[in-house]
Amino acid sequence: MPRILLAALFFLALSGCATYYDEASSDEPHALLVFEKLESGFASAFGATQVVPLELNGLPPNEWNKWDYQRFRVYPGSMLLFVQAEVSNTIAGFGYLEFEAREGETYTVSRTVRERDILIVVLDSNERKVNSAVVDKAPIQAPVTVPIYIPTY
Repeated sequence: MPRILLAALFFLALSGCATYYDEASSDEPHALLVFEKLESGFASAFGATQVVPLELNGLPPNEWNKWDYQRFRVYPGSMLLFVQAEVSNTIAGFGYLEFEAREGETYTVSRTVRERDILIVVLDSNERKVNSAVVDKAPIQAPVTVPIYIPTY
């Protein structure tokens, strides 16, 4: 019996560790945050974005929205984004963008790859620049493929 109690307390303690950004519901006041899709390449066929949100106001995006990091309903007010701007499978840039989100507004986040750095921009629905960041290109760890051998008899 004590083992069951310890296991229950352990899982109860861990339940608070998985905290994600809580998106506004469609009937609450909100702004729309849109991450622009990649323009070409294999990943673009699957809806991959130019800029990947890593944190929204200090919290990671909800796991249920993991495969569609394109649109988020955010609450009006101060927004702090921590993003990864994709260049390739091995090069990216990381940066922070801060702005005031207004109710009913749509904000688009995109990037421009330049020779030595990456420009990340947030535009409002009138295509006015709300904020931008220039980030350095940096190597990132490439995905690893592990071959699996299944013997046949």
